[in-house]
Amino acid sequence: MAALNEASVQAVELETVREEIPDLMLTEDTFYARIKKAGRVLPMSTSTGGGAGSTFDATGRPSLRIPMRIQAGSTHQQFSADGGDMGRGTGSIYAAQFLTPISFSEACEITAQAIWSTENGKKSRVQVKASEFTHTLEQFKSNLDADLQGDGSGTLATVTTASSGSGAAGASFSNIIVSNANQFFDNQIVQVFPSVGGVTRGAFQISFVDGVVNTIFSAQALPAGTTTGDLLIVNGASGAAGSSIMGIKAYQVNGNAGTLNGLARSNFPGRLSTPTVNLAGAAITPAIGRLIVSKIALALGESRDSGCDHKSARDQGQRRSRHDEKVHAVDVRRL
Repeated sequence: MAALNEASVQAVELETVREEIPDLMLTEDTFYARIKKAGRVLPMSTSTGGGAGSTFDATGRPSLRIPMRIQAGSTHQQFSADGGDMGRGTGSIYAAQFLTPISFSEACEITAQAIWSTENGKKSRVQVKASEFTHTLEQFKSNLDADLQGDGSGTLATVTTASSGSGAAGASFSNIIVSNANQFFDNQIVQVFPSVGGVTRGAFQISFVDGVVNTIFSAQALPAGTTTGDLLIVNGASGAAGSSIMGIKAYQVNGNAGTLNGLARSNFPGRLSTPTVNLAGAAITPAIGRLIVSKIALALGESRDSGCDHKSARDQGQRRSRHDEKVHAVDVRRL
C-alpha cells in the first residue's frame, strides 16, 4: 500500500495570501493638488446662449468672466505752470477673458457578483466596492493633472514612433513611443489627430503605460494612418483649439501670436505673453532662478504695498530653485 503523499492532501491544504497589495503603476496629481490648494471654487452656470463671448462681442454669455486692467491710463507731460496748457488726459483700458466649464468623467464598472464575492475579509483580501472607488478617484485626479498640462485642445502628447500590432498580448501589442507617457493611464481611451483642429483618425484603448521608456501599449490595432507627429487627444474632445480645459501650455506662450480665452494676444502686446528662458537642456541653477524672477518682475512690476523687493524675490527664487527646481507653476514631472 502506497504512503500518503502531498498530492493526496491538496484538497485540504490552505492558501496563504499576502495582506499587502501594491500598486504597480504611477498615480500622481502634483499640479492639480497645487491648484486645488491655492485656488478658489466659484459656483457658476453653464451658459449656452449668445455669441462667442469675446471682449468685443456684447451678445456673448460666458459662464465665467475674468476682467483685468490691460492698458494703463493717464498721460505724462511737461507744461508751464504759469498759465500753460496742461493738455488732455486718458484712461485705463479693461478687457476680460471668458471661460466655459469643461466636464470630465472617470468610469469604473463592477458587477454585483464581484461586489458580493468581496464584501468582507472572510471572502477576499480586497473589498472591491470600496477599493475601486478609491482607485478611481485617485486615477481621476491623476488624469485631470495630465489634462492641466495641455494647450486647451485636449492634447496629451505627440506620437514619436507608432507600431501597430496584431494581437492581444506580449510581442503582438501595438505600441507608440510618445513625447511623455506619464500623461496616460492603463485602460484610457485616446483619440489620434493629425493636428489641432484636424479630423480624427480614430481612437484606441491603452493596455499598459511604461513611463520609463515613454511607451504606451495597446491590445488593439492603431487607427489607420497613425504616424510620427500625430497628436493623442483625450477621448470626447473635438481636438479644436480652446475646446478643452485650458492648461499650462495655453497660458505659457512666449509671444503675441494666437488668442487666449477670447482675447487676441496681438491686440495687447506683451500683456498676455509669458516670458521664457531657453536653457537648451541645461540644469536650473540659483543664477537661472534669479534671471527668471527678474524677468517676471520686469513684466509685471513690483508690488510696493506688499513690501516685496528685488532682493527678497531673488532670495526666494534661489530657495525655490534649490528646493525642487520648479519654476513659474510648471510641473517638472511632466516635462
